[in-house]
Amino acid sequence: MLVYAELKWQWTGLPGEAELPVVTEPINDAITFRLSGRPLDVSSSSPTALASWFKGKTDFSFPTVPARLAGFKLQGIRLCYFLHRRLAAVLYQNGNRALTLYVMSGEQLDLPADSPAQIETGPLWLRGAKGYSNLIWRDGSTVYALVSELSGRELLEIAKELQSGARSAASIELKLKTLHSEASRASDRSAESA
Repeated sequence: MLVYAELKWQWTGLPGEAELPVVTEPINDAITFRLSGRPLDVSSSSPTALASWFKGKTDFSFPTVPARLAGFKLQGIRLCYFLHRRLAAVLYQNGNRALTLYVMSGEQLDLPADSPAQIETGPLWLRGAKGYSNLIWRDGSTVYALVSELSGRELLEIAKELQSGARSAASIELKLKTLHSEASRASDRSAESA
């Protein structure tokens, strides 16, 4: 669960920290892509279709993403290359407002030194530049960057929604695996009895 009591919104960070690539590169990429008019690699509002297309394209697993997120509709996905790695950029749209979720391997990735907030999996950072906010967090070996023109507080609420959705999806997947395993054992017992 995200904890944000007395969270101090920092738009530039500590001296020299605003230049950290994990802070600047997602914002630069979001702006460049938006202005370029280039198409997504896959345009689809189906999380399953995106996960299927993405499989095997990077060294990390594609997370469960919702079709709708805080009023934003899933538009599609594209592969990016920056921070010396391949990563996923998942695009959501609500009218003229865009929201990009970057998903990447956290291996050998420098993150800001301070942490004004925590989530269940660790620190959370918020930075801003060029009129965009970048909310960054780590979940295990994966790093997420949520970039938009929305305020930091709005991005925090969206990150909370993403995290609770991922926990729900993982719980459902675990329940399905358990049910499948139980059904398989019951079938084996039935075959042995016959």
